[in-house]
Amino acid sequence: DLPIFPFAVMKGPEVRMHTQTKWVDKKPVVQSIPKMFWKRVSPFDMYWSPGAGSVPQAEFIERIKLTRKELAQVRKLPGYNAEAIDKVLEMAYVDGLQEWWDTIDSARAELEDRERWARTATSLIDTAEFTGHISGKLLLQWGKTPEEVPDEHEEYFVTAWLIDRHVIKVQMNPATNQRAPYYITAFEQIPGALIGYGLPDLLEDVQTICNAAARAMVNNASIASGPQVVINDMVLQPGETDDMYPWKRWHVNFDPALSSASAKPIEFFQPDMNATELLGVYKEWSIMGDEISAIPRYMTGSEKVGGAGRTASGLAMLMGNASKTLQNVAASIDRDVIGPILHQLFDMIMLTKPGVFRGDECIVVKGVNHAVKREQDRMRQLEFLQLTANPIDMAIVGPEGRANILRSVAQNLGLEHERTVPDDEEIRANLQQQAIATAQGTATPPAQGGDPSQTPAPKEQRAPPEEARREIEADFTGVTGRPGMRAGG
Repeated sequence: DLPIFPFAVMKGPEVRMHTQTKWVDKKPVVQSIPKMFWKRVSPFDMYWSPGAGSVPQAEFIERIKLTRKELAQVRKLPGYNAEAIDKVLEMAYVDGLQEWWDTIDSARAELEDRERWARTATSLIDTAEFTGHISGKLLLQWGKTPEEVPDEHEEYFVTAWLIDRHVIKVQMNPATNQRAPYYITAFEQIPGALIGYGLPDLLEDVQTICNAAARAMVNNASIASGPQVVINDMVLQPGETDDMYPWKRWHVNFDPALSSASAKPIEFFQPDMNATELLGVYKEWSIMGDEISAIPRYMTGSEKVGGAGRTASGLAMLMGNASKTLQNVAASIDRDVIGPILHQLFDMIMLTKPGVFRGDECIVVKGVNHAVKREQDRMRQLEFLQLTANPIDMAIVGPEGRANILRSVAQNLGLEHERTVPDDEEIRANLQQQAIATAQGTATPPAQGGDPSQTPAPKEQRAPPEEARREIEADFTGVTGRPGMRAGG
């Protein structure tokens, strides 16, 4: 509901009897246990007092639908008027009680894929659940005792159910803060109002222009899909029609001598195609819609991103900037929905189970602020990890310091650093083994290319190059006469 409607509503906690099956001595036993539930309330079913700027200032009426079975089940429960329920069941015996039926319900039923004609096809009973303040005098008229209502001029915070003209339930609301159990927020809030703006409201102008451009493009494409014909009806033969088909022969009474040379009995022309220009208009306004809604196309996986979005880091930066609006929306949910729900739940637990908490606890909803801070800390740690990955910093922090950095980063990333990064003792043992292996390797270096103790002879003691070459060839061939001749040749 949040991105679609001008406001979204949560309600709770509601205590209901939940039926579940347990196996006792291999036999099924059906038990009904009380459980707390929170539910979404349709914006079409919510009404509040005019002029209210916040939930604590407002009184609410919620439209709910009950079946005959649900009414019969609560008939004998405390707080319900059995006589009024009997009258309602008698009235709803045939086709239910549809008190608030209007044209919106028909369209809503179609969009929600429900019955189209709920007035005659369903047995649901329209019920108005009121949450607000009622005078003690009226409560006494509805059957409350003087012990429950000691002052008839006092305003009491109650929850009442009204069906037709019968009040079937009046219950003193036990909320200590005198607050209705409804939690309302909007995608874009209006200061001092419960209602706000949804995406359809924000994109109304852009959507109108895009739809107009799309319709114009389709109309232009259909008109320019083929040639158009100009026919001079004065020269057509009697009985000739305007039908178009291949290889058609046109019969005309046409004398070129009696008409201008440019006049033709039948003429074809091709309308211009403007789809490219109209498509450009659509794309530009669609991009503007991305900026207004703060949900760019690359947030949903589009690969056509130019500029900084062509790189991974640039795309991450763009997505981070675009998510700021969504973070504000999430912060509004934390402030207007999650926080009040937790406070209401805390009050209910303190009233029903006093031993669970001391009562001086402070509820703080971290939510999106904590998530944003964790993401920023993670990015800073990754940057620090990259900056220190050089020989100078490694010489300063050492292997153990580097391991501590890796453990911290792995822990924030949700990795099991105990299995990936060794502890300090294991690192010291590995360093000692490497030092021993290095010392053993440099003590006796292997000989390469002969005896290193030999030195070359002085230049004057060396044989001339030609004589040295002949001596080497003689050693290989066994002949000292002509160089290069093999033995026996």
